[in-house]
Amino acid sequence: MRKHKCLVTIANEGNIVRGNLRELRSNGKQTDFDPLTVLGDLLNAVTYTATSSHPQDNYSLKEGYSQHPFFLGRKYRGDTNLGDYRHRPLFVAVNELNEVISNNIHFSMSEFEILKQFLSLNFVYQIEFREANPFFELGYAINPGNNKAVQEYQYVPVQYTYNYDMELMFGDNSDTPHRFTYNCFEIKDVIFSVLHYLTLLDYKFRKCEHCGNYFATKTLKTIYCNRNSPYTGYEHLPCGEAVDHIMTSLMKRRHSIKTYLYNNYSDRASDFLYEFSEQKRLGRSVSNLEMLEHITSKEYVKQKWYKQGN
Repeated sequence: MRKHKCLVTIANEGNIVRGNLRELRSNGKQTDFDPLTVLGDLLNAVTYTATSSHPQDNYSLKEGYSQHPFFLGRKYRGDTNLGDYRHRPLFVAVNELNEVISNNIHFSMSEFEILKQFLSLNFVYQIEFREANPFFELGYAINPGNNKAVQEYQYVPVQYTYNYDMELMFGDNSDTPHRFTYNCFEIKDVIFSVLHYLTLLDYKFRKCEHCGNYFATKTLKTIYCNRNSPYTGYEHLPCGEAVDHIMTSLMKRRHSIKTYLYNNYSDRASDFLYEFSEQKRLGRSVSNLEMLEHITSKEYVKQKWYKQGN
């Protein structure tokens, strides 16, 4: 395998984290990705069934897996079962990633170093911080109005010293604009370069309370990921915004039904409000919101609450 086969870049500017994967070869492909959701999406691209005593035979790639950024739109030839010897590196990586994300809301750098040795990860990386370019103002002074050739900011590589403490450094500078560049040799390097970044920057994993998929977050108080909602009619909005809009619509329905019941069937209003409250209490997952939509639909309400004789 040729060295420096892929380049993974993860940059944080203005507390917005972005990733890019690029093949280092002639006519190589590249794609952008979200470092906070890409690992959870990778797990979603794989089906697990505990039907075999051989762990690798329990994993297979779902239809459409090639749309995940790490596959760059390419499909494997032949069998998509990860028990196939050709998929061994991917199976090992996905199996370990699943263990990390599902069993640890927080993964330490010491744990990562053990994992790196176990998986024989070979990626190498460079860290850079963004600083003001001292030549920017000078360039503007020499040629006012035309300083496009001189960038206002530049990325400067971290200078390593004998007492260099990476975790301590990022504890103080995690919000400073920075860029990580990883040279990766195979897909497991690509996968765990992202985990390395998230671990170093003290991210934790949790499930989104709307779409149910894993994502990385600095605080577990963040309950929704930034994926687009899978809820019908709100797919253009990220999960948190979608939930707000959906609940606003549902609460308007609730108010209209409550008002009508109080005015026409006052003895039924409390029962309706209790049913709505109990369903709402179950959370904001897609299935729970769909149920709230169902119990406030015209058909359901008319049959259960408005019908004479009920």
